[in-house]
Amino acid sequence: MPKKTTTQTNKKDRSNRVKENFSELDELRRENRELREMVDRLSIDPSYGILTRQALELEVSLRKKEFNKLAFLDVDYLHDFNENHGHEEANNRIRRALHFRSTDLAGIGNRVTGKYYSGDEVAILFDGDPEGFCKRQEEAFESEGMSITIAWVEFTGNFDKAVKAAKKIVFEKKGYRTEKRAILMG
Repeated sequence: MPKKTTTQTNKKDRSNRVKENFSELDELRRENRELREMVDRLSIDPSYGILTRQALELEVSLRKKEFNKLAFLDVDYLHDFNENHGHEEANNRIRRALHFRSTDLAGIGNRVTGKYYSGDEVAILFDGDPEGFCKRQEEAFESEGMSITIAWVEFTGNFDKAVKAAKKIVFEKKGYRTEKRAILMG
């Protein structure tokens, strides 16, 4: 058997290293794909297909200069709707209402939507016409046979402050005493 030359040995070694590198790369791609899927599962609320509160807060921290308004909405009589139609039907209708068509967003601009505390509270950061946005959001819920109470405030970068201000307006519109509701919510 002829003795291998150094050149042949080096080529074989390089070929093996390349195969190992491609194998490692494939493994890293698989792990990356699994991590992205996990992040999506943790970031997106499965009921409504919108961001979870934690993901919303992260998105706000990354993009807060893009938005100048915050809307807070509370789905009216959600408990009664769930009792009469079931949770799945309520979730499907809310999902559709929150994802109204981009053609309905003329003059609105960017938006990011996330669940806030409970299933009936949603915070939406956006830019553009606030009255038009709130009206379109109300109409989207009405088209699903539901109603909301919604309010908007100027967003200047402090997410918690803006949510509290808009939420207070919503609860005042609904006739709740905010301090009593805060005690009940814990």
